[in-house]
Amino acid sequence: MDAIESIFRAAGFTYLREREGKDVITTTVQWDENGKGQVLVTPGYRGQSILLCCSYDFVPPLGCIGKVRRFFQDESLDMRGLSVEFYPRYGVQLTARYWVPSVDLPLKQIISLIDPYLTGLLFYSVTLFPRLARFLRGLSRTESLDDFHLPS
Repeated sequence: MDAIESIFRAAGFTYLREREGKDVITTTVQWDENGKGQVLVTPGYRGQSILLCCSYDFVPPLGCIGKVRRFFQDESLDMRGLSVEFYPRYGVQLTARYWVPSVDLPLKQIISLIDPYLTGLLFYSVTLFPRLARFLRGLSRTESLDDFHLPS
């Protein structure tokens, strides 16, 4: 966990080790007034692996969940490694997860394992998230529709 923490420090992230478990590192980033992002680092099964999880949660304007579903069904979006979950009362959560298979490695090897994951996050931050932000700003300026009868 110290090796992972040093990577976060080097990348300029602020982080918080949760009090309940000394082996969990959480970073929270407020991206806009509608949503927040979080990076969670936690040990896997018996401490032999580490799970990196980056999520972005947002609540679309009332009555616009169907439009948000259609946004994510757009084939021009590259959604590799990203899951989208819709929660009727709580909004939408985008999540990217990556397992580091072993923590008993030198720091350089851990960095090389995490690098593809961080590259993917960087890709989303420069392609998907700006497009999503523009889409959500547009929704807040349009008339809401009743999405009650849309298929889930």
